[in-house]
Amino acid sequence: MSGIARELIDRGVLHETETVYGQGRPSVLLDLKPECAFFIGISLLEDPAPMILSDLNGNIIARQQLPYSRDPKVIANAIA
Repeated sequence: MSGIARELIDRGVLHETETVYGQGRPSVLLDLKPECAFFIGISLLEDPAPMILSDLNGNIIARQQLPYSRDPKVIANAIA
């Protein structure tokens, strides 16, 4: 596990948060870096269609409104 955790830290996916002391060797808590991945959400039930970009913690990074369409190609082009 240590090797995998170190690789994920080196790639910027995980980061060390705090050291926990108890019996035996101290443990270092790990957490995901919220900026290592993003989510895009689009509601196609509204006009204009809201599109939101968020990080792993759910913090909104950006918002955009797209014109509503029933044509999948138009929607895909608007998203792009």
